[in-house]
Amino acid sequence: EWRGVGRRVGGGQDSEGGGTRNEAAKARTLEKHNRGYTIYTPPGLEEGKRYAAVIWLHPKGNSMNTRFRRDWWTGLKRRKIFMVLPESADRRTWNDDDLPYLLDVAGDLPRQFAVDRKSLVLFGYQAGGQMAFHVVRKSPRRFASIITMAGYPVTGMREPTVSLPSRSVRKSLSVLMVVGTADNGRVFCRGAAEQLKAAGFAVRLIGVPGARPEYLPSTRARILDR
Repeated sequence: EWRGVGRRVGGGQDSEGGGTRNEAAKARTLEKHNRGYTIYTPPGLEEGKRYAAVIWLHPKGNSMNTRFRRDWWTGLKRRKIFMVLPESADRRTWNDDDLPYLLDVAGDLPRQFAVDRKSLVLFGYQAGGQMAFHVVRKSPRRFASIITMAGYPVTGMREPTVSLPSRSVRKSLSVLMVVGTADNGRVFCRGAAEQLKAAGFAVRLIGVPGARPEYLPSTRARILDR
């Protein structure tokens, strides 16, 4: 089931991080899960051609959808990339119960839009970044890339253990991690990057000087131009 969200995106300036006026999103309901997702379609798509999609996995306690849309949509649409905003069942965080839902979102996108099923990107911040790693561990062949921001490739936080995608997808899955140099979790990201490189993955670690576990839109250009 589709419906127009009918809200404006950003302000009047069409800068790399802003939005254009009168741009309506669409929301899709997945009846099986009693929830859905919101999708933004870039303009000027060619008929018969398929395009990449970025799926935003929000942090704990706040979807940050408005902020993410404001900061990233203009850059994504310029590159002809769909933007997808799902929601966790428990607004406080992501958990194992969300895995079937996210996989169904990924499967639904190519059926409903001109989305390339081989060009799906998970972009997660904090708990969303941890969830991104969890998703590709459970379903490693569904996604082309994961991007994490202050999100650690670990299972559990009381006694965290680095847990990485299967080596079998080293040729098809790329990993980009953004972490502040003042973030104590950087040790997990650094260790994961070394292990992923040794396993043959395409991996990049961006360290932001002085940053703590925080949202870092200043890295937008480096991520979008990757």
